[in-house]
Amino acid sequence: MRNWLASWLRRLADWIDPAGAALTVPVALLTTARRVVAQTETLHHTSSFKRVQAIKALRAAHPGETRRDVSLAIELAVRGRGPS
Repeated sequence: MRNWLASWLRRLADWIDPAGAALTVPVALLTTARRVVAQTETLHHTSSFKRVQAIKALRAAHPGETRRDVSLAIELAVRGRGPS
């Protein structure tokens, strides 16, 4: 119970103060995100559908990554930012 509560409080603190957390993503995740975003751009669907498909593909390719890192990698890939 104590471990669960500590984990929950850490996640809550990261959610409340995201500026205190590091906003970096692994290079491998960003590279995969760029490839996935390029593939989803070819689909003739709405942007929300493309985003869901990109998240689904990245979570399957990198199951150990947090949803926050996956979402940030997608955002960086869409905007064309991040390390090359």
